[in-house]
Amino acid sequence: MLAMFAAEKSALVQQEKMAVLEGRPMLGAGVNYMPLSPRIEKGMPMGGDDMVMPMVTLSLPIYRKKIDSKIKETAFLQTATEMAQKETENRLAMQWAAAFRGWEESNRNLKLYQEQLTLIYQQLQLLESGLATGKSSLLDVLQLQQQDLEYQRKVLYATYQGHQSLAQLEALIQNSSIPSN
Repeated sequence: MLAMFAAEKSALVQQEKMAVLEGRPMLGAGVNYMPLSPRIEKGMPMGGDDMVMPMVTLSLPIYRKKIDSKIKETAFLQTATEMAQKETENRLAMQWAAAFRGWEESNRNLKLYQEQLTLIYQQLQLLESGLATGKSSLLDVLQLQQQDLEYQRKVLYATYQGHQSLAQLEALIQNSSIPSN
């Protein structure tokens, strides 16, 4: 998209130059050549010499407002193209920031959930030894195992979000082959 805006902008610059040149007087010179072959008309020989005609043309632009409005139009179109390009750049920067923020958040969550799993494993070991001695109930062990499963699910989801954010970042990087001016 950004390359397209750059090409459109250069085309509009050339169009503006053409509009400026249309406002100038034009002088043209040329030669018109017509080969004539000898022929006979009503019994008399006619023609035979080739015809060469020099030509000169002069064009004066008298509709100045039309030309000035073309120049202004191309200037406005250039401004519109620049604004559209800036909007696209801003949108891409926002997409990049959102994907990077999602990646960082998933890494933070992943670390937090893994720490929670470590704590749950330690508590589970204590509860299992307490269950053997009769100090804890089976219900406590089952609730802790349920929390363990919940945090394992959260770890998987955080990993999924991290991969999804990395895929968005890679897509933005692959599409960013922009010719520099």
